[in-house]
Amino acid sequence: MIEPRAVRPGPEPPTAVPGVSLSKDVASDPAPPAPSGGIPAQPDPYAATQSVPTAYGPGPAMPQPGQSPYPGMAPTSGPPGPTPPGYPTAGYPAQGYPPGGYPPPGYPPGAPQSGWQPPQPRRSNTKAYAITGIALACVLALVIGGVVWWKTSRSPDDPELVAGQLTGSFPTTPSAAWRIDSASVGGEAFVSVLSQESQYRTGGAAHDDDTLVTLVSGPGTADGPTRRVLGVDVETGGRWIFDKPVTSCSPSIVDHTIACLGDATAYFIDTRTGQQTGAAPAPASAFGIAYNGKAAYVRTFGGGAGRSVTFQKITPSGTE
Repeated sequence: MIEPRAVRPGPEPPTAVPGVSLSKDVASDPAPPAPSGGIPAQPDPYAATQSVPTAYGPGPAMPQPGQSPYPGMAPTSGPPGPTPPGYPTAGYPAQGYPPGGYPPPGYPPGAPQSGWQPPQPRRSNTKAYAITGIALACVLALVIGGVVWWKTSRSPDDPELVAGQLTGSFPTTPSAAWRIDSASVGGEAFVSVLSQESQYRTGGAAHDDDTLVTLVSGPGTADGPTRRVLGVDVETGGRWIFDKPVTSCSPSIVDHTIACLGDATAYFIDTRTGQQTGAAPAPASAFGIAYNGKAAYVRTFGGGAGRSVTFQKITPSGTE
């Protein structure tokens, strides 16, 4: 009787993996020799499918600003060529400017930038239309109210208006209250009371609230035309004439008094009556006179290249 022999346990055989050799030091023979008289061993069909990771070097360097992304193809001068997809644009953003998406220098964040902006939503004009309608209604109401008031305030006895007539100041057609011409007072023309204007026979007058004063130029003489002072009451048309010849008078009437020059004399005349209230000697060469209510002032011209001007003060009592 044969007794079974005990078998000592050992390591389990390795699991065969297709395409992986278990030998660490001996290179596998793709076609090991077959035993004598047998078919040669075939290569492992899974060995050719086992891939090994390929080691790659560092990737392409990013082009610098102003450098062409295509080495060896960029022109020797001129601006950089186009940038390929996936690479940043050369030279953008410019030095000193923030990257895209930020406002330009000097603008706070959120400030509107130049370029196309989306259209703003259209605002409703309902409020503007309402205000305009109310204003038009108020104007229309005022016009209608004015027409109604004018129609109701007129009396049926009021006369019809004349076309172009001033209804407030002249309810009837105006007419002249009085009329004077130079021939009716023994003269040829009315001339200004001022010295230079009267010399050239220019019309003009001085006046206050009551009297208008002018000069009546008469027939010419060896010494020039004779001029007399004429005063007219502006309310009634009454007139007076000063009986002494004069050459000029003051441009203003003060306290119903005017001063005039004639025959080397300064005359003070009451413009209400035409009567002389005072007289005083004046330089024969005096040209021009003024009056301030207290005294008259005349001027004379000296000879020589300098042509000096002298002013003198004259009162009814004499020259100062």
